[in-house]
Amino acid sequence: MIGVWALGSRRCGDLFDREDLAAFARVGQQAAVLLDYDRLHRQQVQ
Repeated sequence: MIGVWALGSRRCGDLFDREDLAAFARVGQQAAVLLDYDRLHRQQVQ
């Protein structure tokens, strides 16, 4: 399993603010944990 997350630009062309970046970081960390869990689970099954 591979995770890909693409972030586009905002509609008004503004840069992402600190709150946006913090939210992206939290979601990214959670996704990394889930991907790692999936990898470990697949190794145990084999």
